[in-house]
Amino acid sequence: MSYDFEAGTGTEPPTPPIPTANRQDLEAIVTLIQLAAICLTPAPDASFTVDQLLAETRRLGGDDIKLDERDVRIVINTARFLKKVDGRLRLK
Repeated sequence: MSYDFEAGTGTEPPTPPIPTANRQDLEAIVTLIQLAAICLTPAPDASFTVDQLLAETRRLGGDDIKLDERDVRIVINTARFLKKVDGRLRLK
């Protein structure tokens, strides 16, 4: 039996549903914060504020992911990939 859905049947291959991340899914929050920190780091010594990081995280998450600021701040305060320098944050 062939599994090539595009050959001869004219039907599309099945697509499994991909659930939207839960707003309290810490893994999704960590990933968004890491991406936001990378976006805010054009140079190795660049730093940014917590508010800038929150804004960039929300921008990247879009309207589909509603983030609770308390959860985001918990992740920021415990993240091992961020370093606090003079009241600002920097990637390690």
